[in-house]
Amino acid sequence: MRYTWFWVVLLGLVTASALLSVGHAQDLSGKRGKMRAMGDYPREGCGRLFDRYIAAPGHSAYATTATGMDSGAVCGIALNRKSTKQAEKDAVKACKDGNGRFKVEQLGGCYVGASK
Repeated sequence: MRYTWFWVVLLGLVTASALLSVGHAQDLSGKRGKMRAMGDYPREGCGRLFDRYIAAPGHSAYATTATGMDSGAVCGIALNRKSTKQAEKDAVKACKDGNGRFKVEQLGGCYVGASK
């Protein structure tokens, strides 16, 4: 009987701790996340996609291509995925799909420019 209160209090603390740790996922909107060798902020069409990436509240990624001096970039995004890894994979796929539609001089393939 003497230890009953101890176990009740301990069980209450464990339950409260578990509930607090589950919580809600962090809202990532407005965050740039991990930036990777992108240089300047993207402009024009890719800039609009980058703005959508920044505004996304969930795990998202932005992929782009390196370009020649007088050409544009091809880019792709994946928004609000279950994980950053899945977002990166989907963003690179979207970028590669764009390579088939747009004809620009490129210095390399698609790579993840930013992810969160």
